[in-house]
Amino acid sequence: MEPPVKPAPGVRIAFHIHTATPKGYTYESVHLHPHGRLETPYPPNVGDLVHLPGYPTSHQVVSRAWSYPQHGSADWPYGARPSEGPLLDLIVEPAIGPFNDDATETEDD
Repeated sequence: MEPPVKPAPGVRIAFHIHTATPKGYTYESVHLHPHGRLETPYPPNVGDLVHLPGYPTSHQVVSRAWSYPQHGSADWPYGARPSEGPLLDLIVEPAIGPFNDDATETEDD
């Protein structure tokens, strides 16, 4: 009997809030996990709404930037499966529309 196949590592996500300013844009990094990135097998797509803990409104994903481990690196040795999943930076902005004020937390909580 063959050993069970180890599942592929999940995507490691970092969120950045995109805000327009008179001189361009600013990006605020959101820390949701002690290691800086949240691991999930199902990252949100562009256009998806996400709720970031500590923020009063929902946010919409406006851009994604992927980074994969290099074959032959410490995270993906030759002849082996990757030990770490790809990195994904998500650019989000406050949602506009019917779900703008939708939040799982309230001031009364």
